[in-house]
Order: sequence, then C-alpha cells, then structure tokens
Amino acid sequence: MTDRSLRLKDVESFLNNVTGLEAYKGKYFAFSTGGTSGVKGITIYSMGEFLNVLSHAARATRWTGIHLPCGKRPRRAVVASRHPWHVAGAQAFIRFPFVKMLVLETVEPVEQLVDKLNAFKPHVFGGYASNVHVLALEQIAGRLQIAPKIVATTAETLTKEARKAVARAWGEEPFEAYGSTETAGAASECQEHKGFHIYEDPLILEVVDNDNRPAPLD
Repeated sequence: MTDRSLRLKDVESFLNNVTGLEAYKGKYFAFSTGGTSGVKGITIYSMGEFLNVLSHAARATRWTGIHLPCGKRPRRAVVASRHPWHVAGAQAFIRFPFVKMLVLETVEPVEQLVDKLNAFKPHVFGGYASNVHVLALEQIAGRLQIAPKIVATTAETLTKEARKAVARAWGEEPFEAYGSTETAGAASECQEHKGFHIYEDPLILEVVDNDNRPAPLD
C-alpha cells in the first residue's frame, strides 16, 4: 500500500497466471484468499516478510517438543491447497534442503491420498483439519498405515471428534495451529495442549465480537 509500483489490477493479473512460487516484480510474494466471504483479499509480502512466514512453521514444529530423526531428512506430508496463488499452496513449490516434502491436494479422492501416504510414510503429517480427520478414520479402519511423530492441523477448527480420532489413530494428541493469508502463522499449541500460544512478535491478535468490540477471553 506504500509502494506506488503496486497496482491491484496488475497483481490480480499476475495471480491469475502464476504457475508456481514466483516473485512479483522480482521482490514480492503475492497471495489471494479463496473469496468465500464474497471478496478476495490479496496480501503482498516482501522477501524478508516471506522468510518470516516460513519461520512460523519452524516455530510451530519446535513447540511440539518432539525430536525428528537425526542423520537423514525427515519426511513431511501435508494435505492442503496446491493453488500457487494461495499461501498454503506455496509450500508445494518450495524445495527445502533439510526436509522431504509431499504436498497433496485437499480434493484428491481419499483412496489416492491413502496410497500416496502409505508409500511416503511421513514423520510429520498435517493439513486441513477436515482432511486429517478423514484420514485418521482411514488409519483406524486399517487402510492407512503410517506412523507420524507429529500430526498438525490448520485452516479449519479442529473439532473434539476429530481430535479424539487423531489420538486414537496415532496415539498422540494433534497440534492445532491458527493462521491466515494476511498474517501467516498467528498461534499454535505446544506439547502441553492447554490452548494456543500467540505469536506476539509479528502481529497483534485480538478477539472481537460480531460488532468488532474486544471480547472477553474467559
């Protein structure tokens, strides 16, 4: 909003044609929301800001308190959007030297997701809460056979039923995280599972009611 070289129509055109994780004008990363509320929101990050976005994921993983295999690249599988204009889809196009990534599309048939996860055998598994819930039921039924050390959910509220299914399927409580296109990671659970730790250094998170007034937290 303070860079006069940025024009909404130009950014929208860029997002309509983007095919991967591409920098807009060589120095920005632009992402759009899905528009489920009626209007699509577009957020633009500088290079430094986008690196902070990536660091939020590392923070959430560290807070689990679980140590991943040493001496080899851990395998991380995620079921989420693969659209390059979506902030969640960006991870499908990033190549991390220290972790093997498998990003699966949230609308893939369950049978395909099961087959791909069984072949990949992730150490870390996560994605949209509804997808993780469905796949936890597949694990309970015996069709999915993976043994992740960490199970994490985002994008949607993790229901009590889904949390119970994940714990039954993999023997561990899932880690829920909250974020958005505008903020990236905003809060996540630690190994105590007693609520969310807010990321107070990159943002100010405020709970409000339907009239946009501060709401009590108790």
